[in-house]
Amino acid sequence: MTLVHPLPKVNQPDELKDLRPTSILPTLIGKIMSFQITAHLSHYNLLPPTQSGFRTGYGCASALTNIVDDIVSAVDNNKLTALAILDYSKAFDKINHKVLISVMHYLGFGSNAMNLLKSYLKQRIQRVVLANASSDHCVIRSGVPQGSILGPLLFSIHVSKLAISVNFCNIHFYADDAQICYSFHPKDIDTANANINSDLNNLIELFDKHLLSINLIKSSLILFGKARIRDTIAHRVKININNVSLPVNTEAKNLGVTLDAHLKFKTHVNSLIQKAYTELKHLFSNRSV
Repeated sequence: MTLVHPLPKVNQPDELKDLRPTSILPTLIGKIMSFQITAHLSHYNLLPPTQSGFRTGYGCASALTNIVDDIVSAVDNNKLTALAILDYSKAFDKINHKVLISVMHYLGFGSNAMNLLKSYLKQRIQRVVLANASSDHCVIRSGVPQGSILGPLLFSIHVSKLAISVNFCNIHFYADDAQICYSFHPKDIDTANANINSDLNNLIELFDKHLLSINLIKSSLILFGKARIRDTIAHRVKININNVSLPVNTEAKNLGVTLDAHLKFKTHVNSLIQKAYTELKHLFSNRSV
């Protein structure tokens, strides 16, 4: 049984989303299972190179480097690049255990491993404890344990085959963040719209089969390219998710970095300078300590 102690993400939480879910599960078993699962995945090279989350030798830096390199190469060739940054809705909580087991069976994990994983996931019970009050017990019927070593790895396995649905775009994953980019000449804008929407529809269809969904509020679309070309084409970019049109933004946060349409990084640099200035101000006020 897990006791969940709500920890606020913000100073004054008003909604459930302002609380950070925690999990106090035995870490030893999780570490052993994680080591053995990772060894199997590495030996048979089962995770796609486009998945940069929670893997040795990969990270936010490698994911961002790949994406920015694609964009810069396109700009050098007088092309535009549309980047759709997608966010799963409650991704870690919605993983269906049967689907996850099926994916792992497809990846070659044996019956003993499957039985161990089933016992790890099933019959998990939790209740929320806050101050001296506690909720009723609740059986967890979906999702992977958050705050555990094994949770992110299981999620990466769960979405490892989603890239096969993309035929025209480049796709990159970082845990529960997915993004697809497509480069094109301005004259091919109609073809670009058709290809991007086709890949998005295929991707969302596969999401549905994995019982995952896209959070439209946190998803965004940026069009990169030389300013003169971009400004004449931006209004013709028509990208839809579930019949909802994504507006073309001039900047958006991607894996902790604010990307802007011209790749100047001014907003991101200014944000870092402001944070550094604030920290220096605190240090200066306590210089006598």
